[in-house]
Amino acid sequence: MSSGSGVFSPDVLARVVLTRDSGTNTVTGYVNGAQQISFNDSGSIAVFGGPNNIIRFFEDDIATGQSEASPGRATEIQIYNGALTSADVRLLGGPGEIPTSGVPEPAALTLVGFGLLSLGLVRRLKA
Repeated sequence: MSSGSGVFSPDVLARVVLTRDSGTNTVTGYVNGAQQISFNDSGSIAVFGGPNNIIRFFEDDIATGQSEASPGRATEIQIYNGALTSADVRLLGGPGEIPTSGVPEPAALTLVGFGLLSLGLVRRLKA
């Protein structure tokens, strides 16, 4: 179990990243790019899987005698196939920012060009 001082404020967006290195069993948690927690997960409690591969993002287990759940909402959940480094987490940016890495989206002009090309091909096939 981990505990600490609050880093969240009501009605303020935050980017929360939880990553696990399976080689070292180390789980590291970041809030807005700053590391907040780190622990050894030798019991694999942070491993997604189990029966039916169910992933629970919000669960108040109350077995600790404390109520960990608090009001809030998630606006986006991303899952990566591999542990993120602290540099990777910094590249994600703050809440609401577009990540500086990842798959680039096609430019608008390219999309318009493909659309016009498709219309021309459809028209030709009908003729």
